[in-house]
Amino acid sequence: MAELIHVSGLVQGVGFRPFVFRLANRLGVRGWVENCSDGVWCLAEAEPAVLDAFARALRVQAPAAALVRAVERQPSGQEAGPGFRIVPSQNDGPSDTWVSPDIAVCDDCLRDMREQPRRLGHPLVNCTHCGPRYTIIRALPYDRPNTTLASFPLCPDCQAEYADPSDRRFHAQPIACNRCGPRYALHRQGLPPLANLEELLALAGEMLAQGKVLVVKGMGGYHLACAARSAEAVGRLRALKGREAKPFAVMFRDREAVERHAWVRGPEEAELLLSWRRPIVLLAAKEPLPVELSGGFSRVGAFLPYMPFHHQLFEASGLDALVMTSANATDEPLEHRDERALSLWLGKVDAVLAHDRPIQNRLDDSVAMVAAGGPRVLRRARGYVPMPIELPFSAEGLLAVGAELANAFCLGRGRQAFLGPHLGDLKNWDTQLFFEEAFGRFADLFGFRPRALVCDAHPDYLSSRWAQRMAKAWGLPLLEVWHHHAHVAACMAEHGLDEPVLGLALDGLGLGPDGSFWGGELLVGGFAGFERLGHLSPLALPGGDMASRQPWRMALSALRSALGDGRAARELLLSLAPELSAQPLEAVAFGLERGINSPMSSSCGRIFDAAASLLGLAQVSGFHAEAPMRVEEAARRASPHGWALPWDRVGPSLDFRPALLELAQRRRAGEEVGFLARAFHNSLCEGFADLVSHRSADLAIRKIAFGGGVFQNAMLCDLLVRELGLRGFEVFLPSQVPANDGGLALGQLAIGAKRLEFPEKKS
Repeated sequence: MAELIHVSGLVQGVGFRPFVFRLANRLGVRGWVENCSDGVWCLAEAEPAVLDAFARALRVQAPAAALVRAVERQPSGQEAGPGFRIVPSQNDGPSDTWVSPDIAVCDDCLRDMREQPRRLGHPLVNCTHCGPRYTIIRALPYDRPNTTLASFPLCPDCQAEYADPSDRRFHAQPIACNRCGPRYALHRQGLPPLANLEELLALAGEMLAQGKVLVVKGMGGYHLACAARSAEAVGRLRALKGREAKPFAVMFRDREAVERHAWVRGPEEAELLLSWRRPIVLLAAKEPLPVELSGGFSRVGAFLPYMPFHHQLFEASGLDALVMTSANATDEPLEHRDERALSLWLGKVDAVLAHDRPIQNRLDDSVAMVAAGGPRVLRRARGYVPMPIELPFSAEGLLAVGAELANAFCLGRGRQAFLGPHLGDLKNWDTQLFFEEAFGRFADLFGFRPRALVCDAHPDYLSSRWAQRMAKAWGLPLLEVWHHHAHVAACMAEHGLDEPVLGLALDGLGLGPDGSFWGGELLVGGFAGFERLGHLSPLALPGGDMASRQPWRMALSALRSALGDGRAARELLLSLAPELSAQPLEAVAFGLERGINSPMSSSCGRIFDAAASLLGLAQVSGFHAEAPMRVEEAARRASPHGWALPWDRVGPSLDFRPALLELAQRRRAGEEVGFLARAFHNSLCEGFADLVSHRSADLAIRKIAFGGGVFQNAMLCDLLVRELGLRGFEVFLPSQVPANDGGLALGQLAIGAKRLEFPEKKS
């Protein structure tokens, strides 16, 4: 009996065909396996019971990095012939397969790097189970000629491994060794490049140990690197990058080094840290970190080496912790071009370490944390992109363009949503170019042809303006989606919730249907539409966007509104923050009194800004969301307690002006800042849980989806999930997709798909 078996999903670039070959030989199945543009196809001939076992094993025994979406079987009249073989790949139609994310180097390859003669010290060793994937691919199917390794001919020994189905490197497209593979070189200003690997590693290690700053080419771009324990080196790196206060991620030598410096609490954090995705994981530090490194925060962004060369740098330097941050100026996109990196950094840093394997698709490091009992991706990039999210309906041909900050686009292909890489702030011109580059490559890679575009309803977002231009140029429909509906819809889409749910959307600012700026919303509805059930009582934003950069403006606005007296508000704020100047406060108060450039907003993020100012934690934000982060940080340092500040609920409105006023008065009375910050979190939890309970009392809906950047606050997540769970609600949080604007395009796509209801593309 013979069958044609089609396996779809993430089945290319993860060692799937060698796995099928070995499985077939073990079970005595005859036939062949091949890569095609729509997945992997097998002709399998055996007894019916053996075929059943073979098909079942294709799903349950697949390689760790594979993700099998479906195994479809149909009878075949073809003759299998003797044995089982792997046949050349076919590119015979529209692409319907998935592309593997980049995979951290495996233990077997690290062992080869230390023991195998041809690969002794090879800094880019890899196999079918590890190494670059998305960052080197140019087209499907995933074969060497379609990668940036096409210009590196294999030596006879590598070619033999590549062609041997029993070898771990069978059809490992980035396969290489010291004879034929890419190489690193060390560049210094005014000196010839140093190409001898042993010498350059010794020199690079010595430089790092001495507190020098290097630029290192990685898998998806360039990093700035220095010894994490050297305050002088970190300070110099901070100045080079133009980052004043934002914490740096730290790459640790191994798990033991991580656990010397940070708490790895529970299997969830350990699994994130050790996974083949190797994201940066936010962990609690065991001891205070140097302020040059941490910016004053008690959590460290820890990650482990994911390239062989990273392991070599640790061995050569003798260090156990390195700052590894993207080698670009703050707010600029990731640098990946060799010529540009050399021209930008030579003469500024002590050396540039660059390999000659081109990076086709640049990709930043992912960032994640554990909150409310599960993993939460904060920045979705290496290790996650370009894995799709399965939708409960078709989104074929839709392009969603996301927001303006933390931008990422999303493409629809059948019931799959392909969320693009983290791009950054589109207000930067180079990031706009990065947006167009990444979209073009995604579209080419996945054979995407747009049939409609979806954007945020804010007309001034640069992403919305781009969508307007492209819709007109392409002659396609354009749908506008309200910001907070998209936040909730992103969580719904990730969890497949195609039904009415409650949605709690807490973030900075987003335009609402009433023309005001929202950001603290309780919604009800589904992908097709929503109703606003409740919201934070609006406060004025003095100076508009300036209010998010200067938190004292929000403090003044809140105090003025609570006291009903601008003069008393200024005096109270100055008593708490004497470093502020009276003149700017008077100017802002004047604008508030007359409503000049002071739009109203129900933003939860701005409530956090006001609290940060009143607690003396931040009067000016040096980076996005610094003020709310410092409020959470202060609360983390305090002992847990259940005391909360007062708040009011009147109908659909949740009023935290009483909480902020009492926060100010208790601070002036000398109460401890951490205690008050914790009480502020408690009051937010009580208030939102009360709002949800009362406003949904007449509804038969007990599922609630969270969305918005405020849910990057792990403490608030934990408190709200626990409290709403006690009240009988089933809470859904984003996990594989950021809760912030980095996941917004997924929600836009799902809403657009439901409105348009395009049928799935026929293959």
